[in-house]
Amino acid sequence: DPANSTFSKFEALNVLYVDILKDENSQARAIDQSKFDRIIESISFTDGTHFVIDTGTSNYLEMYGYMRNYDVTSIITNDIGKPVVIHVPMVGGAAMDDCLNELKNIAKLENVKIVIWDMPHLGKLVLNANSKEVNYKETKSFKEIDNISGVVNMPVLSEVQTKDFKLCLDNNILLSEGILNTDLMLMQKTRIKKIRDVIFSELDNVFISENVETTV
Repeated sequence: DPANSTFSKFEALNVLYVDILKDENSQARAIDQSKFDRIIESISFTDGTHFVIDTGTSNYLEMYGYMRNYDVTSIITNDIGKPVVIHVPMVGGAAMDDCLNELKNIAKLENVKIVIWDMPHLGKLVLNANSKEVNYKETKSFKEIDNISGVVNMPVLSEVQTKDFKLCLDNNILLSEGILNTDLMLMQKTRIKKIRDVIFSELDNVFISENVETTV
């Protein structure tokens, strides 16, 4: 994400930042889709490695257009021989409609499995239909999607837990690093561990029970 490089700030992840913008001397720099080729090249020449690709809000549409227009997911699956799993956050509140619409678009890509992350911290995961609140999973649009591998239910954190979680994010450290951080108090580390364990348990429910492999 050219507007937000949060992912690359986590040193423990050893992230490769890919500059996808055009003319660096231009004040209004546009995204150069051809620079996504570098990502696919890395995937094609690396064996036995899982790739996690983070796309932010500012370049999501460009990345989606690149995958759709050039059959990228089919190339990764059929030509390179690696499965593609797309993680889709479903955010409650005002963004719910947009999230469901983009989920439907992503589901149309060839040869992909989808893992949904339910994130209710900004509001209920519901849509308004005929003056009634309906969970998005009960809608016809969602039920027509047939390539969803599972759902990760993000926990609703207490005020204190939120502070602990935010502390890790603000300092660009993983939850596992927070648990071992000698500058934090015992109760802080205990709460961070609980958050980590809940999320990992949710991931296990998807990737172990469903036997889902992840590449992208």
